[in-house]
Amino acid sequence: MLQRSFPLALAGIVRTQLDVFVLYWNSHRVQYQDSKKMPSGATPQHIFACPEAYGGERYSQPVPSEATTILRNNLEISREAALRWVSDEFAAAANEVYVEIGSPSLSLDSRWDVFAMMAPLLEHMYDEHE
Repeated sequence: MLQRSFPLALAGIVRTQLDVFVLYWNSHRVQYQDSKKMPSGATPQHIFACPEAYGGERYSQPVPSEATTILRNNLEISREAALRWVSDEFAAAANEVYVEIGSPSLSLDSRWDVFAMMAPLLEHMYDEHE
């Protein structure tokens, strides 16, 4: 049971922290260094968007949104299903337990406490069904 709920407890933490780090890293200014061969004095985001301004070449190829739509429509599994961390059944059970414990606020600091409150209730639910 805890193996099923572990991704649920971590998914939000990992995604949020990765998003924060990516935004920070791609927005930070690399210190200018005259002797450096790689671009400096700009943000990674700007260097990637305008490689020509830093002596680089653009190798990226734009992909029309219609092409992405066509490719997605040919997949046997939906985007939502591919990115799902837990089954619909478990997500419904977890939501029910979350409401039962009063829907506490979720943050990086509180997520493990909420998980600790939910886990025994979810274990009990699944023990009854097995």
